[in-house]
Amino acid sequence: MNANSTPRALSISDAARAYSIGRSTLYLLLKQEKLRDVKVLGRRLVLVDDLERLISGEAAR
Repeated sequence: MNANSTPRALSISDAARAYSIGRSTLYLLLKQEKLRDVKVLGRRLVLVDDLERLISGEAAR
């Protein structure tokens, strides 16, 4: 991946900052299974595709 490519997943803090929503809101959306996450080396990452679907009004797959 080069420096200009878009990340496929963001940390909770980075996702909250990038999408202007609170961290607690992100955790709630994860709990409600409206967003998916992955764990990589102990880090919880939110999938950018799911964030984009949520913003556009579609449900997470």
